Amino acid sequence: MDAGRRRAAVAARQANDPERTAMRRLIPLVAGLLLLSCSGPAPIRLGVMMRTDGVWGVELAVEQVNRAGGIDGRPVSLSIVPSDADASSTAAIAIARRFADDRRVLAVVGHSKSPLSLAASQVFNEMRVPQISPTATAPLYSRAGPYSFRVVPSDSTQAAFLAPIAMRPDAGPVGIIYLNNDYGRALEAMLRDRIDATNAVVLDAPYVESVDDEYLRMLAADVAAARVRTLFWIGTTRPLGVLLEALGPRRDSVRVVGSDAVDLPVSGDGAEAVFERVHAVRFVDPESRDARLEAVRRELVARHGAEPSMLALLAYDAVSVVLEAIEDGARDRESIRQYLAAVGTETPAFDGITGRIAFDAQGDAVREYYLAVRRDGTLRNAKPDPGR
Repeated sequence: MDAGRRRAAVAARQANDPERTAMRRLIPLVAGLLLLSCSGPAPIRLGVMMRTDGVWGVELAVEQVNRAGGIDGRPVSLSIVPSDADASSTAAIAIARRFADDRRVLAVVGHSKSPLSLAASQVFNEMRVPQISPTATAPLYSRAGPYSFRVVPSDSTQAAFLAPIAMRPDAGPVGIIYLNNDYGRALEAMLRDRIDATNAVVLDAPYVESVDDEYLRMLAADVAAARVRTLFWIGTTRPLGVLLEALGPRRDSVRVVGSDAVDLPVSGDGAEAVFERVHAVRFVDPESRDARLEAVRRELVARHGAEPSMLALLAYDAVSVVLEAIEDGARDRESIRQYLAAVGTETPAFDGITGRIAFDAQGDAVREYYLAVRRDGTLRNAKPDPGR
């Protein structure tokens, strides 16, 4: 199949959005492998290890393929290990080893976090298993090896995207609070290097994933005492909400800018109101009206009763590019790796629902960033450039 026909077939599959009448399949949230049984021809099997909302995006992409008859009459099957907040690097390595030892698993999608993706990549490159992460941004992942890919860029470019905010005429004193892991430390260091030359960083503090609310309230007091005007939050959403609540009246005088790990709520009242006017990095255009993206969003809302996370949408694209490789004739681990390595260079870029994806020589995605801001319960585009 030539590239044009192949792209048209994939676009038609992605646009398929029939009304759903059957109860969705339940995924047990257990630390074990779930093998989705299929009858008839031997299934094409992929491994999945990521946060539960990301699994939802992968499931939908695979179900759309199977609704259309599978690939060459063969259904696609998933071996799923949900990986949530308590997952460790040791567990990620053990799971990766189980996937690598199962020769039926042709490729793996995951993890959703940089430290776990990095840990698993050691096994996948040793055992020559293609790995594609939806959201790992740690710079070290660029050097993981030729079998590791990701559909988002490295944090080295995210730091360059964020730094101009500190150069705005109204930026004032700058604070940085970061998650103390591979992801947070790397992005903090690169951002700090860029900001130090242009503005004063008056607060630079870490927090851990298991942080308690009292520590977050202490950080809020530090933000107020240092008179921070621009606060970069390199971490996750819930702790940021606690800190914003603790800032009280001071909140109105602080411009808060979150990294890509912040998933801003986009509807509802109550506690979510604390995120009003918070900015955050996005790999998905918050104002996109792409028909395929809207179809996927509606399907996920219908299934799960909430707006899909950025992870869910990126995971949909991550598995979709692997499925495209298989649809194009790749039937083993090595041919899938070769296909992915050529996307955007030797072959056309992948036209995903989240945007155009091309891989560079390190397996990193070359794609746009967006800066979103939450206003009146919706996400809108904002500009990071000084004075805009």
